[in-house]
Amino acid sequence: EEKCLKAGMDAYISKPINQDRLFQTIWRTIKSEKELPDEKEAETVIPEEAVDPVQVIPLLKQLADAIELADPEEINIHFKAVKGYLDFSTLKELETRLNDYDYDNALKSLEEIAVKIYGGVSPDIWKNIV
Repeated sequence: EEKCLKAGMDAYISKPINQDRLFQTIWRTIKSEKELPDEKEAETVIPEEAVDPVQVIPLLKQLADAIELADPEEINIHFKAVKGYLDFSTLKELETRLNDYDYDNALKSLEEIAVKIYGGVSPDIWKNIV
C-alpha cells in the first residue's frame, strides 16, 4: 500500500475487496478533492435550497437506476452518495421506503426530491431524466 501511495495513487484497497472499506476510501478521496462535509455534517447542514442540482440530480438518477434493478447493494452505495448532499429530513421518507423494500414508492420519493431541488419545476423533468 505504501509503495502505491508514494508512486502517486490517491488511495489503495487490497483484495478481497470489502464494500465498506471501498466506499470509505472513495468517500475520503472525493471529500479531499471537493472538500465535501463529513457524513455527520452532511446529514444536518445542507438544506435542499442550497443544493446544486447539477451535482445531485445525476446521483439521484444513479440511485433510481439501482432501485429499478432492485439491487440492495447498489441502492446502498448510491443512497450513501446522495446522503452526502441532502439533509436527513429530506431523505427520511426515502430511506424508510428503501428499508421496507418499497421500491415503487421509493421512486416516487426520489421524484419529489428532484422536483424540490429544481425549485418547483414540473415532475415531467424527472420522467425525462429517469
